[in-house]
Amino acid sequence: ETIDVPVVGGHAGATILPLFSQVPACRGMSAAELEAMDKHVQDAGTDVVNAKGGKGSATLSMAYAGAKFGNAVLCGLAGIETTECAYVTRGAQEELPYMASKVTFGIGGVKDVHGFGPLSDYEKERMAECLKQLKDEIDAGLSYAAQNELSIEKATNPWDASSIPAKPSAPPQPKLAPSSKKTGNFKVCVCGGAGGIGQPLCLLMAQNPHVSELCVFD
Repeated sequence: ETIDVPVVGGHAGATILPLFSQVPACRGMSAAELEAMDKHVQDAGTDVVNAKGGKGSATLSMAYAGAKFGNAVLCGLAGIETTECAYVTRGAQEELPYMASKVTFGIGGVKDVHGFGPLSDYEKERMAECLKQLKDEIDAGLSYAAQNELSIEKATNPWDASSIPAKPSAPPQPKLAPSSKKTGNFKVCVCGGAGGIGQPLCLLMAQNPHVSELCVFD
């Protein structure tokens, strides 16, 4: 709760860049320790899979990350400006059109996309590596999007509305804990709620004071 490490760049491998130099608690760590921590963050998902013996992945971590991001968006919409790291469109003067950094959310959504701040020499080297790999990934994604069109209307097996089960009875309204802070009154939908990530994500979002109604689909 007291240590906040900005993670910028992308979402996989070498594009994941934690900025430990901006964290006061990390200033006493050696260069070797910081490099090892950097690698550990990059491989965190694989480490969890290995720890589970291949029988699961980092579903709880992903659900918690989703809940934190959702909370930041809801707080912003409720008038409480909140900052979290997010992968967003960058400005025209940036090196890449998309990248992750600290983002402040307000009542209109994204209010400010922040710069990366000061970097250590090691982080500057890693940033160059990150930019090269992330550019290739972005170019591949944009190329795919330009050559393909995804449309439900063109699906070979259209969704059959007759397969929808009877509407279940409405669940009781959750009783939210009173709060002295400003709270929103939002209806939130979680798609894929029966999955390994979706289940804990639903539980976390149901406890969010800004959520007055939670809809779960799968």
